Amino acid sequence: TAYAAQNGIQMLAVDFVAGEYGWAGGFNTDDVTGGMFKHFPSENPLPAFSVSVTGGKGFTVKVTNSGEASETNVVCDIPITGGLLITPKTFSGNKATLAIGANFTVAGAPKGIGLGIIKPMPTITITISCDEGVNVTKIVQAKIFLTKVTLQ
Repeated sequence: TAYAAQNGIQMLAVDFVAGEYGWAGGFNTDDVTGGMFKHFPSENPLPAFSVSVTGGKGFTVKVTNSGEASETNVVCDIPITGGLLITPKTFSGNKATLAIGANFTVAGAPKGIGLGIIKPMPTITITISCDEGVNVTKIVQAKIFLTKVTLQ
């Protein structure tokens, strides 16, 4: 984003129009430097994924398009391996089109015991891909007791 060059500068307020054009207020360093920053979409906008995982009875993976372009044929594969008496299992979900700011969730309920005391701990690997070639992999270690998942 346009703010990448402003890394380390404190922003006080941020607002966007249509999810693309934004302004942020900051501190002036003198009468003519700093104070207001603008963000415009890039010439070649790209999709981007953000991924969050929550545990509990099973787990939920939330995939969000946090980029500047829509994504097509988004696939989320989630294999679970390792642990004590964990049956390897893969959960998956997909979305034909994922607009800017849109999201979808994939739920999984693994069965087995992977207390996290005995190594190896179960590993939840989240791999997301789309037609635009933007791929993401996130690996989370977890304690799994029957279908209760506690993320590490």
